[in-house]
Amino acid sequence: MHRPWKTFRAAQRTLSRITVGNIDFMPLSIVFTLAASAFVIGLMAGAVVAYLVFKVRFSNIEDALRREKDDLSARLARVEVDAHRVPALEQQLRDASSDLAAKRETIAGIASQIEASNRQYADIQMRFDALNRSHEELGVKRSALAESHARLEQQVESAKLREIETSKLLNDTKEAMASEFKLLAGTLLEEKGAKLGEQQKETLTSLLLPFSETLKDFKSKVEQSREADLTAREGLIAQIRHLTELNHDIGARAQSLTDALRGESKTRGIWGEQVLLKLLELAGLREGVNFRAQASHREEGSSARLVPDVVLDLPQDRAIIIDSKVSLVAYERYGAAQDEDGRTQALKEHCDSVKRHIKDLSDKNYPKLYNLRSVDFTLLFVPIESALMLASEAEPELAQYALERHIALVSPNTLFTVLRTIEYIWRLEKTTRNMEKIVKRGTQMYDAARKFAEHIVAINDSLAKATAAAQEAEKALNDPSRGLVRQAENLRGLGIKPRKGMPGRLSAGDASDDSMDTSDSLDLAGPSPGDDGIGSDIASVD
Repeated sequence: MHRPWKTFRAAQRTLSRITVGNIDFMPLSIVFTLAASAFVIGLMAGAVVAYLVFKVRFSNIEDALRREKDDLSARLARVEVDAHRVPALEQQLRDASSDLAAKRETIAGIASQIEASNRQYADIQMRFDALNRSHEELGVKRSALAESHARLEQQVESAKLREIETSKLLNDTKEAMASEFKLLAGTLLEEKGAKLGEQQKETLTSLLLPFSETLKDFKSKVEQSREADLTAREGLIAQIRHLTELNHDIGARAQSLTDALRGESKTRGIWGEQVLLKLLELAGLREGVNFRAQASHREEGSSARLVPDVVLDLPQDRAIIIDSKVSLVAYERYGAAQDEDGRTQALKEHCDSVKRHIKDLSDKNYPKLYNLRSVDFTLLFVPIESALMLASEAEPELAQYALERHIALVSPNTLFTVLRTIEYIWRLEKTTRNMEKIVKRGTQMYDAARKFAEHIVAINDSLAKATAAAQEAEKALNDPSRGLVRQAENLRGLGIKPRKGMPGRLSAGDASDDSMDTSDSLDLAGPSPGDDGIGSDIASVD
């Protein structure tokens, strides 16, 4: 590593003096020294400048690092806070996922219910259209009956005139025939008065008899015609009376329907309540079980009592308030208006009427009723679907206006869907309660089965211990050297005669190995009747 420096020093000694002609130049070492000094000074100046520049940049970098450090500290604090929230957020995510799955199932069920509701609504709409057609047919029949009534009245008048003419003609005919008869009789009497005899009488009788019979027939026909006319007139009068009563009945029904729809506000309110109750029944909800009609509640902190149309109960002791409002007067004027100005004015009044109903219902504040845990909105039921659709189309912000006041606008179609959904929720609640009872009874059954199994295991353990103890006792009893069976068999070998021998599994076998000599043993017990030895005893035992 010192070779470059040595080369430099050698070159310096070689070039220490340079002579060109007679001129003696400065030694080259001095030149190198000055150049080196200048170079060193330049380096130092550059270093100072670089130091200053670096210091400034370092200060900026240090400030930036300090700010970054503070930012990182703040981020770290937030990360630590978020880290503490992660378990709760994960739990919330799991709960939300389960709720989402349940809601998806609920939505699927609601979708199927909506489809069924749409089918039912289509059926109801068809029935309504059929009723409208029936109403129109009744109107046509009423017009036809009115025309028939007018024609029948004309026929009655014509029949009366014909009867008068017939009576007059009959009277005139009688008078004319009587006059002619009198004249003929007088003439005959005058001409033949002196010559009357039996033959003349017969001739006169033969002449007058056909005429008399003709008169009788004519009189009989006239009487029959009069009786037929009287009978026909009585039937016609009865038919006219029936048609009149039927016409009055149809008019009364039409007038009742018109009064129900155009009448007083109370009448319209009762009609709307009846439509609401009918929808509740069609949805499968029962009064007194799933909802309460005209339930009176006292407002908290006030003696005033509020009576909503329907309080619809929900699971978990919750409720929804439904109130029926009928906006018909302006809507009917809108349909009957002949010009655009009248329709515009009637439409504005109709929308204002709906808004007044919304405001009145919002001012009652049904969800805050004392001791009634209702949801935070009230359903405003409009029984005429086309009236609500017309108001919503005229003022699209009407629904938002109602929601801001915690009111939800519903028509028969949408309310029926909501009611079917609530009925489905009640069925799910009933199923859940039954499942809880099943789980409780299943737990009790499992505990009983567990206790029974524990007793069985304890019994088996006790039996195993008893079996082991019995086997040990049997081994001790049957010990070949000191067992009780061995000793008893030895006694038998000494001459005792037991009634029965030992069981085969406890028999000690041949006792000839014993040290005692039994060849001359005494017969202590004497022979037992029927005793043939151990074999016979074992056989008898067997």
